[in-house]
Amino acid sequence: SAGRVMPVFQYRWGNGFQRLLHLRDAGVTGAHRLTTIELAWNRGRDYYATPWRGKRATELGGVLLTHTIHLVDLLRVAAGPVRRVSAASATLVNPVETEDTAVATLELADGSLASLSATLGAAVERSRLTFTYEHLTAEGNPYPYLPTAEPWSMTARDPDRQREVDDASEGFAARREHYDGQLADFADAIARGDDPPVTLTDARATLAIVEAMYRAAAEQTVVDVEPDRDA
Repeated sequence: SAGRVMPVFQYRWGNGFQRLLHLRDAGVTGAHRLTTIELAWNRGRDYYATPWRGKRATELGGVLLTHTIHLVDLLRVAAGPVRRVSAASATLVNPVETEDTAVATLELADGSLASLSATLGAAVERSRLTFTYEHLTAEGNPYPYLPTAEPWSMTARDPDRQREVDDASEGFAARREHYDGQLADFADAIARGDDPPVTLTDARATLAIVEAMYRAAAEQTVVDVEPDRDA
């Protein structure tokens, strides 16, 4: 029987991140300048005891594919398409086939930049997102597994800009978050006959960034992001 497919990117539905998108769409952020993404999590031998984990043939990738992809997706949604990347990766934490440590530099289509650092060997777990725009800096909370939930700080360049940000924030209505929020929107889309809130094409654009990171790390060069490239 026919069905509907929706890739899951639940971090998009955090109210802190959604408030940032609201401010961007209201025109108070200005142009994107720089985003920094930090993922510091801990994964030990118990995690890799699951037979398919840590193997290239079954997990396909490590920290870039299975962990940071959600944060890379947020970058693309909030700041726009990524044009090219450079990256380096290593396996430093556990004796597995996949990478558990990585860094990357990303150039977006508008010329703005982003950086990513990730490890699965952190003593203190946290996720950190900082979006720097022309008129404000948005900083996410450090909660490792709920980085897009409130509280977020939205700090403007000057008091007049801050009043604009605060006034625009008043118009933001918090909604259901994470898996609940995405699935609720999926149900609404089905009822209306619309496309799901995340489409396969949408997900492929994010996967293309991660794929480019792997190629950049393997080839030790700068790699163009190609959403339509066959994997």
